Parts: sequence; C-alpha cells; structure tokens
Amino acid sequence: MAKRDYYEVLGIQKNASVSEIKKAYRKLAMEYHPDKNPNNKEAEDKFKEIAEAYEVLSDEGKRNKYDTYGHQTQQMADGYGGMDPFEMFRRHFGDMMGGARQPRVVKGQDTRLNLKFTLEELFNGCNRKFTYKRQELCKTCNGEGGVGKKMCPKCNGTGQVVDVQQIGGMVMQQISTCNVCNGSGGIVEKVCTKCEGRGIEIVDENIDIDIPAGMFNGAIIVMGGKGHAIKGGICGDLQIVITEKAHDYFETKGSDLKYYLDLSYPEMVLGGEFEIPIIEGGKIKIKVKELTQPSSILRIKGKGMLSNHTTDERGDLLIEVNVVIPEKITPEEKELLEKLKKITK
Repeated sequence: MAKRDYYEVLGIQKNASVSEIKKAYRKLAMEYHPDKNPNNKEAEDKFKEIAEAYEVLSDEGKRNKYDTYGHQTQQMADGYGGMDPFEMFRRHFGDMMGGARQPRVVKGQDTRLNLKFTLEELFNGCNRKFTYKRQELCKTCNGEGGVGKKMCPKCNGTGQVVDVQQIGGMVMQQISTCNVCNGSGGIVEKVCTKCEGRGIEIVDENIDIDIPAGMFNGAIIVMGGKGHAIKGGICGDLQIVITEKAHDYFETKGSDLKYYLDLSYPEMVLGGEFEIPIIEGGKIKIKVKELTQPSSILRIKGKGMLSNHTTDERGDLLIEVNVVIPEKITPEEKELLEKLKKITK
C-alpha cells in the first residue's frame, strides 16, 4: 500500500509551523497510543504512521528533503530511521499512559559515511568495497567487560531504572538506562584489560555493497546492524550518504542533466548538426537551427538521469547553446569580419 502524505497523516498544512506539527502529533499520538487501544492492530499501525510523519516533519533537514523528493527520500533512509515510535513518544512526552510497557532493547549508535560517486556510477549502479571503523563487542571478554559477572544491585538485572511520578490523577513513568551497568543488567568482579571494562573494541569493518542504478545526491542507504555495538544491546545501523562528484561537462538539475554547447558565431547564425555526449556513453547528434540566440535551451526528452532507483523513468537532457569568442584570430579572419561588419551595418 502506498504511503500517505505526511502532512495528511498529521492533518496539517504544508506551511505548518514546528509548534503546529508538535501539537498535531501530540493529539494524535495520545489518541492512537496502543495502551489506550489494546489489541487493536489498526490503532498500532496508525500510531507508528503518526510517529514516522512527525520524525520527518519536525526535523528541518528531513522536512526539506521530503518536500523536494517525497517518500523517495524516506524509502532510502529506511522509513523513520529505525526509531522506536514508543521511545519517540516517551522522549517528547514521557510515559503518559501509566502502563508497564516492556523495557526496550538498547541500541548502539548509528555510523554515517559519505561516499562519493560519479554521475555514471549513479546512473548505471555500481559495486563499492570500503573499510570503516566501528565499535564491536570485545572478543577477549565476549563483550562482558570482564569476568565474574553478577546481577547489578541498582536495577536488579533489568538494565533499566523506573522513576514514577504522580501528577494529579495522572501517573507518569520515566524509564531510563541504568547508569551502573550501562543497561547490561550485570557488573563484573575482574575488569577485562583489553577493553578496560567497556566490553567494546574498535575494529576495521569491510563492506561490499551494490549501489542500485538511479541513486541521487543526498540519498541514504541504511545497512541494519552495521553500526556501533553497545554492551548489553544490539548494534546500530550504517548509514551510507550518497554524494555526487562534480562532472566534467554535465550538471544535475533534479533528474535532468544540463550540458553547455559552445558554438562559434557563424555556427550560431547558420545552425547545423552537432555531436554531444550522453550519460549512458557515446554521443548523439542534435540539430541547432539557424539564428539561434545565445543561452537558448534545447531539450532532449528522456536523456537525463533516472528519476529514482525503483523506476525506469528518466529526466531530460537540457542543452544550453552559447557563442564562444576566440582569444585570437588570423589576419584572414579579421579581414572577413571587417567585410561582414560593413555588410551588417
């Protein structure tokens, strides 16, 4: 099923302010929270949809990309970045349902890498191998931080501590990671000398990834579990940010490509047939009409970049025609230009 527009999900206008976005999210999240709608799959799905919309529209950078590319950008970024919608709710409003929801799994930090690609690589797709540094569980102590593990006395092995407050008739429950065991639920008697009790070491991770054809500048590919490990939790994600290298003669305008065709004055006046390169390789011939004016734009349909990685639709090739003045001319050329000057007076 196609995703609904995020503004429609929150019931707001596209020019809504940050406060209006937050107000709409708060109202809907409270209404569809699963604790108020037990065993209601439709309400839970709605709650997650609301959280996804808010995560994007409340962030200026993500909102700008969404306004430009729509859901295409979010699909690249794996929905709302893997954020737990319940954790998002608690982060903004606390646990206002008063229920005893199960503790959430602790997740390591995400790793973000900017990789540069040529336009040809983005158009055709490519394979990229690279190495990056990430945190991994210490192999000496298996991530335990040492030996002689016993239950943490503060959280009693849960890895989390609960702070309950009652305000009027409402019970607010704030769940946080235990600061004694860092969420692992246990502490060790003898600390590991390699990782110094952290349970984490820095390793070189080798990645081999296929970049699909149709990627664009700023797109994000998410590889789950390839980010930093965390003691007592799961690994974060690896976010690969697609960065476009400057091209020798093409410029990108969304999915369109722009090419500058420089012609001499006689060629501009008389017109003719000229060869230009195309992104898929090789060249094509185009016709320039006589008396073409400088900065005129010729459009070749379907010869631009792929619109995105899920479709075969392509943008256009825009050719801007410009006249080039030579830096030097021969005496013969000068004589001919003087004659032309007299004729055209």
